[in-house]
Amino acid sequence: MSAMSRGWRERIAFRLPSALVEFPFEFFIAAFSVLMGAAIVFGATRPGSIVDLLPWFGVDVWGAGLAMGGLTIAFGLARHLVIVTSMGLGLLAFLFPVYAIAVVAVAGVSDGLVAGGFCALLGTLSAVRSFYLRALAEVGRRIYKES
Repeated sequence: MSAMSRGWRERIAFRLPSALVEFPFEFFIAAFSVLMGAAIVFGATRPGSIVDLLPWFGVDVWGAGLAMGGLTIAFGLARHLVIVTSMGLGLLAFLFPVYAIAVVAVAGVSDGLVAGGFCALLGTLSAVRSFYLRALAEVGRRIYKES
């Protein structure tokens, strides 16, 4: 690796928020959830599968949950509160599979498999990262307690 390219990469890394470098999944899932949840709550979009399966207020509650989960993650990342970030991921770990189930239920397995699988994957990754961050917080607590 040349000194020229290393300097370029270092300059970009220093300009990025530390949360993006340290927790890229959490950063992007928070942004994605806030944008998607806000669009649903404010009526810019209405996912057809959720509208078909949930009552009118359920769609707004689901969208608000997405926005709240993303905002909780963003707050936790901004304040370096691992447990708060984990709580936001736990909320999204529940809400993304709801959409996956709705897509497959409305569109059928053959048509909804890709979108439903993607949302199920996001929910699974959110759950895994939530458990990981809680374990990380527990290890940090134990180290602090012993010292």
